[in-house]
This record gives sequence, C-alpha cells and structure tokens, in this order.
Amino acid sequence: MTAILAAGSGLLIISFANPTALIFLGGVIVILAIVYFVSQYFKKRMIIEAQLEEAIGGGRILVAAINPKTAEGLVDLASRLAEHQEDTSISLLSVVKVPSMPSQKEINEIIQKCKSDRIALLQRTAPIAQKRNVAISTKTKVANNVESAIYKEWKSPNPVKLIMLGWPSLETKLRIPHNIIKEVMVNARGDVVVFRNRGINGLKKFLMPFTGGPNSRLLLNLAQSLAYSPDVHVTALHLAPLDLDEEGKEDASLYVQEIIEETLGEIPPWMDIKVVQTAFMSNGILDESKAGNYDLLMIGAGSEAFSHKYLFGSLNDTLIEEVECSMLIVRRYQAEASLWLRNRMRVLEK
Repeated sequence: MTAILAAGSGLLIISFANPTALIFLGGVIVILAIVYFVSQYFKKRMIIEAQLEEAIGGGRILVAAINPKTAEGLVDLASRLAEHQEDTSISLLSVVKVPSMPSQKEINEIIQKCKSDRIALLQRTAPIAQKRNVAISTKTKVANNVESAIYKEWKSPNPVKLIMLGWPSLETKLRIPHNIIKEVMVNARGDVVVFRNRGINGLKKFLMPFTGGPNSRLLLNLAQSLAYSPDVHVTALHLAPLDLDEEGKEDASLYVQEIIEETLGEIPPWMDIKVVQTAFMSNGILDESKAGNYDLLMIGAGSEAFSHKYLFGSLNDTLIEEVECSMLIVRRYQAEASLWLRNRMRVLEK
C-alpha cells in the first residue's frame, strides 16, 4: 500500500499546486534525468577502460620492505600476477633508514654500502621472474622509515599498480602500534597486498571468502591473474546465517554470481561458488579451509583495519592465528569520501 498511497498523495498535491511550480519541478526532473543518463554513459565507459587497462597491463608491482628470507616467495607470487599482463614489471624496493637531514655525502656512502646487497638480492630473485618472462629490477630509497619511502615511490612517474608486502620474520614486530604493514595498509593511496608465505610451490587450491565489497573485486582480479595455470581452482565462499532458508541461499549465490560476472565478465571455469551457513564467520572459514585442504586463503582486510586495536580487522586477525595455509590479505584503495560513506551506511544497516 505504501507505493499506492505515495502516488495518490502526489496526484493530490499536483491538483492543488501552482502551474509555475509544476513547470519548475518538471524542468528539474528533466535536468536530473539527463544528468543520470550521461553519468551512466561515462560510468560504463570508465569500466570498459579500466578492464582494458587491466588486460593490457603496464606499470609495476612494487615489492616493498624486502627481507632476504621472504623475498623469493614474494617475487614468485608477484611473477605469477604479472606473467599474463603485458609490460608489467616487478620492482624490489630496499629502504635505507637514515637520520633526519643527512648530508649528500652520507647518503652516497650509504647507497654504495647497500649496492652489494642489491646485487645479491637480484641474483636470488631474478631467475624466478625470468622463468615467467617478467622484468625485474631493484631500487634503493633513502628515508627515515620504510613507509615514507613507499609513499614517495608511489608518486614516481613510473606508475605503481600494486604494493606487495611480506610477512615479517619476527611476528613480534606486528604488535608494534605503528608497524610497517599497518601503516602502509591504512595510509597507502593504492591497492595493497600482504602475503604470509607458508609454501609458495604448488599453489593450486584457493579459498576466497566473498562479501561483494571493493576488496572482493580486487581479489577477483588477482585470482584471475593467478588462475592461468590449468590446474588452479578457486572457491568463492559466501557465508550466510544459520536461519537462512533455501530461497535465501539461492539469492545469496545469485548475488555472488552477479558480482563475479560484473567484474570478470563471466563465471570462469576455474571458479566455484559455495554458500555456507554458519553462526560465526571465522568458524565457517576455518572449517572450510581445513575440509577443502586449500593451499592459499585470499581475503580482504576488514574495515576495522583502520582501528589501532586490530592489524587487519578482528576476523582476519583471528584467521592469522588459526589458518595453516598461506594467506593473501588485500586492501583496495578507496577515496576518503567513498570510505566514509560506506562506513556510515554500514552503521545505519546495523
């Protein structure tokens, strides 16, 4: 009855309204309609251009905060991501920390001292990238801290399309309030990937918890880049409440299918959609990861990542402690206004 009452009220108002006011209202509606259809045209055009840019490639995957113990695994994963994207290279960023306001002489001495480390790092990682026909280079930045060097590199003329960080060798570093991963995850004005490597060789079965948000779309694009190997299989896992009926489960599956088709153009043959009912999201993901014997868990960072209480959000922080396979945690960059609006909508929904 709401729509009928609203329509009736509208007709009643029109019958008593001033003709000049009605003409003005009609003009406003026409202008808004034109703006809407023009914006839809440009939106579709932007989507097509973004898909074309993604397919053609170009730019760099910036592998930052290099640790010799994790470098090979990061380069292996980055090579798989860049392999089928034309003109996409890997840039290994080493950061030399210096005190504030060093002299030019001090900077030159530090860079010369680090040159041997760069050569050794390239000798270890170059064969991995070359095996997949991906260009690789090393770069040294002098800065007060690692994160500021990453931000400066992002602004360089050679575009960076993805920042990749490795897991620290000492996990106690993650408990430091302003650790590198936390700072870059929150403040970098670009897409960020954090890889915890528990075995990079033989990655074939991927589990991807799916919510449909911006991070899910980035996950789909990364999964597509990793799935060129014929034996790779990805499960898009959508978690639903226990009281959901069969019709609700079907709607949830169709929702996931719609987002995948919108992002990738189709449901790829290497991907399955699975809807699982669970009381707790963490339990649902953990149970599925163990039952399916997956090699890699791909998941988006939670909105709580912006809180000082969590590293990636309460769900992800729990999974890090429990999941036995490798993990890929992503955060797709959103402008401040867009992020604020999404958070407000989430609060209203609660």
